[in-house]
Amino acid sequence: MEQLSEEARFLATHKNIKTFEELSNYQDDVSFKIKEILDQREKLWSRRKLSKDENEMHKYAEQISSLNDKLIKLRKRVELCEDIKTRVPKIDNNLSELDTQEEIEKKKQKDRKKIKVIKERSK
Repeated sequence: MEQLSEEARFLATHKNIKTFEELSNYQDDVSFKIKEILDQREKLWSRRKLSKDENEMHKYAEQISSLNDKLIKLRKRVELCEDIKTRVPKIDNNLSELDTQEEIEKKKQKDRKKIKVIKERSK
């Protein structure tokens, strides 16, 4: 249930995502940002390893930590997109089944009315 709430909050805060395609594009953009941040982090790790100055090493470690925090948030967004994309076909299927059931029920009600009218006429 919490997962659905997270997905709902995500979609509520990203009102520009209205279609499956827009969701996929958003996910692609976030995945690209993740790759960029991973590249930045890798460069910082290399600089940190090569550095001899403690203050400089500490500065790089703080920057790496900041990037890690961003990565956690971005990866969560990608995960939510995947979950939503997995859920969409199921929802579509359920809605189709519901529409079919509603049509069947309407037909039954029409048939009942016809039968009632026929019975009344035959009296």
